[in-house]
This record gives sequence, structure tokens and C-alpha cells, in this order.
Amino acid sequence: MKAMSSKMTAVENLYSQAISRHRRVVGGVFVGIGYILSPASWWNDAVVNIPIAYLIGWLVSRIAEPLFLPIMLLAYWGTNVLGIVMMHVGATYLLRKELTKKHWNLRRTLTVTAIYSIIMLALAIFGLIPKPF
Repeated sequence: MKAMSSKMTAVENLYSQAISRHRRVVGGVFVGIGYILSPASWWNDAVVNIPIAYLIGWLVSRIAEPLFLPIMLLAYWGTNVLGIVMMHVGATYLLRKELTKKHWNLRRTLTVTAIYSIIMLALAIFGLIPKPF
């Protein structure tokens, strides 16, 4: 009986290590992609967000030409918000030992995203975020 218990503990340890490794990889990928999309990186607009927003605006303008600019602006804003949300979700994956539905919900994620956005906007308005050029 003791040998069986020891084998189960070893299997549980292997499973726990695999889950932990998986969460680190997934969380790291989310944080990395989120950082690239988010306003936290000064270069993301010129290299990533504006080209993505332009492409989305262009695709929609093939259907309805007057929608190019509004859709491009919405897509630009959306890529920035998506980046912040991805960083938040990735950090949650990395920092929580156990992840349950209780730990992640859409309302909390959107609230944190809105708070991050307001803080970044305030920092930019008061000149506390240096401009890259």
C-alpha cells in the first residue's frame, strides 16, 4: 500500500511540474505578446499597432470606403487594450499558484485594463512618460 502511495505522489509531482511549466510558458507568451501590443513599449505603435490598424481599416474599406478612418482608429485602440489585457492575463498565469475561474473574470480584467489606461494617459498628459523622439 505504501509503494502505491509513493507512486501516486511521484505521478502527482510530475503532473504538477508539467502544469507549472505549461503555465510559465503560456503566461510568458501572453506577457510577451501583450507587451509588444501594449502602450508599455514606445516603439509598438510604429512597428506593430499602426500597421495592424491600417490593415484592418483597409480590409473594412474594401466593403465600405468611408469606414476606413473610424475602423483604423478603433483597431489601433483595440490593439493597445488587447496588449494590456494579455499582459494582465499572462501575469495572472505566472503569479498564481492555482488558477481557478474565481481568479480570472472578464469584469476584473477590464477594470484593471481601464485603470492601467487611465494611469498611462495621466502620465502622458503630465509629461512623465518620455517621448521617443
